[in-house]
Amino acid sequence: LRADLREVRTAHGRDNIARASGVAIRAQAVAGLEKGEYPTVDADGVAHEWWASAAENEATVRRRVDRELAQLCMRSDASLIFNSHSKFIRCMFRAEGGDCA
Repeated sequence: LRADLREVRTAHGRDNIARASGVAIRAQAVAGLEKGEYPTVDADGVAHEWWASAAENEATVRRRVDRELAQLCMRSDASLIFNSHSKFIRCMFRAEGGDCA
C-alpha cells in the first residue's frame, strides 16, 4: 500500500471513505489473507494519516504522480498489480498535460 496512490481530493469531496488506517489496515489485510481473499499486502507506507483534509491543487497531485511513476520505473519486477483510485489513475495518464486537480 502506498499513501501517494490515495484518491484525489477535490472541492466536491472524496470518492470514498476508508474503513481503516494505520495498523488497522494491516489487521484488515491479514484477516483477508487468512481467508485467502488478498495477495500479500505491504501496509508500511500507510502507517500515518495520509489523506488530504482539503482539495489538492494540481501541483500537489502532480508531485504524487511523479513520485509513483518514478517508483514504478525503479521496480525490477517482471509484472505487478497496480491499484489506485480512478481520478488518480486518470491524472497519471494525463501526466504530460491536462488538469488533475
